[in-house]
Amino acid sequence: MGGMGMVLTALATEQQKTGYANVNVVLPFYSFLQKKQKGVKLIRYADLVIHIPREDVQTQLSPRSPVNASIAQSTASANVAAMAMELEASEAPLAPPSPPSFATSILSASSSSLPSDPSSIHETLEFRVTKMIYNFGSPPPAVNFTTWYLDDRGSNVTLPAGRRRPILKHEKLSVYLIGPANKAPFDKAFQARNVVDIYSTHKDLPQEWKDQYFVKATAAFLSFQANTAGHETSLFAPTHDPLSPAGVDVVHIHGATNAYLAHYLQDPLLWNTAAPRPSVVYTMHDYLDELQYTNTVRNVLTFDPSPPTNAPVLGKRMFMSSMAIDLADIVTFVSRSMASQIIQGELDFYLKELVMDSLLQKAQSHQFFGITNGLDFSHADPFHSKRLTRAKIVFPLSSLSPSEHSLEEAPVAGDTVAHQKDRAKRWLVRKGFLQPQDKNRPLVLFVGRFQYNKGLASFPSAIEAFVRHNMTFVIVGQPNNFPLDKVLAWQKQYPEHVRLVTTQQAQKSWLIYARAAADAVFVPSQTESFGLVAGEGLLFGGPVLSTGVGGLREFLVDRPITRLPLATPIDPIEHNAYLYDAFDRDSMIRAIDDLATDLIFLRKQKEAREAFIHHMIQSALALQWAQDSALAKGPVYDYLRTYVLAMKHHSQHNSLVSKKVSI
Repeated sequence: MGGMGMVLTALATEQQKTGYANVNVVLPFYSFLQKKQKGVKLIRYADLVIHIPREDVQTQLSPRSPVNASIAQSTASANVAAMAMELEASEAPLAPPSPPSFATSILSASSSSLPSDPSSIHETLEFRVTKMIYNFGSPPPAVNFTTWYLDDRGSNVTLPAGRRRPILKHEKLSVYLIGPANKAPFDKAFQARNVVDIYSTHKDLPQEWKDQYFVKATAAFLSFQANTAGHETSLFAPTHDPLSPAGVDVVHIHGATNAYLAHYLQDPLLWNTAAPRPSVVYTMHDYLDELQYTNTVRNVLTFDPSPPTNAPVLGKRMFMSSMAIDLADIVTFVSRSMASQIIQGELDFYLKELVMDSLLQKAQSHQFFGITNGLDFSHADPFHSKRLTRAKIVFPLSSLSPSEHSLEEAPVAGDTVAHQKDRAKRWLVRKGFLQPQDKNRPLVLFVGRFQYNKGLASFPSAIEAFVRHNMTFVIVGQPNNFPLDKVLAWQKQYPEHVRLVTTQQAQKSWLIYARAAADAVFVPSQTESFGLVAGEGLLFGGPVLSTGVGGLREFLVDRPITRLPLATPIDPIEHNAYLYDAFDRDSMIRAIDDLATDLIFLRKQKEAREAFIHHMIQSALALQWAQDSALAKGPVYDYLRTYVLAMKHHSQHNSLVSKKVSI
C-alpha cells in the first residue's frame, strides 16, 4: 500500500510547489529503480566512502532512566513491522515558510560520518550516489504565437511560437539514490524487484545492518554536498545563486529506522564553520511500531564506535525513536488531536515511559507539534485518471465545485458521479471481477494490510452483517501478521458476497475500479494515526464505516444518533461516516445497519444520492496538503513554519553553547 511513502512523496512535492524551499530527497537505490521509466533520467553523481570498525568497539552505555525490564522482552518481534513501515518512507521534504528561500534536505533513510583518521582498524566501504530528477509538473502545451514566462529567477523569458517552456524548479525534485557498497554483505543492500520487496532484505545482510549502512552513507553524502557547494550540479547551489544558498538548513527525519541520523548530525567532523550543522526536525508517524523499533547495541557499535551515551538501552537493545526525540530541534506527530492527547496524558500506549518525559519537555519549550497529514490524490484521482477515462467511468469535473448542482442542471445523466459509479460496477461485472448480481448491491470496500491492528479480527461479524443486508464486500490487501488462510476462508464461506484481492499485480489491475464502484469504505482499525484509506474513500464518493480511532476523528463526522425512517430524506447532510466502538460488536452491527438503511434509501432518490456523494467528495478535498496558498493554510505550510522554528531554536542553542565554551 505504501502509506508512509505516499505521504512523504506528497509532502515533498507540495513543499517544492510553494517555492519557499529547495526540497531534495535521499533514498536507497532499490534495484527496481534501475528499470527505464518514462521521463526519468539517472545520472552518475558521486562516488563516496564510509568507514566502519573492523571489530566491535565496546562502549559503556547506560540507560537513561529505569524502566520495567519486561518492556525489553517483546521489542524484537516488533522490529520487522516497524522497519517495513519505515522502509516505505522513501521520500521526504524540508523547507521554511515565508519569503526566504533556502536549501533543504529530506532524509528517508539514514546517515553517518567519516572518521578523521581511518586506519587498519577500519573497513572502507565505497558506494555510489546516483541523481534522479523527478518531474511532477507539466508545462502547458505550446501555442502558435510568441509568448513569455517567468523563469526560476523571476525574469521574463520570451518563448517563441510552437515551443513549450522548460520545467521550472518548483515542478521537479532532485532525488539522490544511495547505492549498495562494494564489499559483502553490503553489496546485497537494496535488492528489490518491486515496492513490496523493500520490506525484506537479502539473507546475507541483516536488516539492522542494512538500516545502519544507509544511515551512515546518507550522512557522508550530506557532508559531501554541504562541503562541495561550488559544484554546478551540487544539491546546494553556490552562494552566488540567490535562489539556493549553499549548505543544509534543515534535515527532516521521518520514522524510527531513520532516527539514528539525528545522532550522526551532531558529529563535529561533518559540519564545520563553512558548512554549519543543520537543524533537525523529527516526525513520528505512529506511537506503537516506531517506539518499539530497536537495534542491538552490538549492531550499532559495528557502524558507530561512539554512540550517544544517554541513548535509552534496555536488554542490550537501543530504542531509536526515543533518542531522536531528545536530539531533534523540533518533534512533530502526524495528528494534531493525538499529539494533544499524548501531552494531556489521555492516550495510553506501550513503551510510554520511554518518551513521555522528553515529549513533555519539548512541549513546554514549544518544540513539539501535531500536524495532521494532508491528502494527495494524484495517485488515486477519479476525475483525471487515464484508466477510468479509457473505461468511460471517470468522474465529472463538475463535482469538484464546492456548490451543489441539481440533476436538472446536468445536461445528461452521465454527468453525475452516481451514474459513473453504477457504470463502474457494470464494467467490473463485464470484466469478471464482480458477479452479475453485484450490479444492484451496495458495495463495501476494504483496502489495507492484513494486520490485527487493522481490525481484521472483526471481519467475521462484519461479513455476516453485510450478507444479511445483501451487500458485496471487496477485500483488497497484502498479507501481514493476520493469518492469510483465515482471509481466504471468508471468500470460500461467502462466495456470493466476498471478493478477495491479495497480490500486488491484482491490486494494480483492479483497485482504482473498485474504488470508483464502492458505495462505502470499511476502516475497522484499532489504531490509526491518520487514515489515508478513509480520505481516499471519501474522494471516490463513499462514506466511511469505521472505528474512528486516533487521527480519523479529525475529519470523520458520525451519522446523527437519531435513526431516520427508511423513507425520510437525509437533509441537511453533515456526516461522512458511520462510526462505532472498535471493541463493541453490537456497536459495529448498528453502524452497518444504519449504513445499509441509508444506501437503500439513496438508491431510490437520485438527487439525494448525488448530493450525498458530493458532500463526501468535498469533505475529502478539504484535507489537501495545501488548502489555501493565498493564506498559507494547510499542513504543507505548517511544516514550513516548523522549519523556521527549528532553525531559530538551533541558532539560539548554538549561541548558548558558544557562550559556555568561551567561559
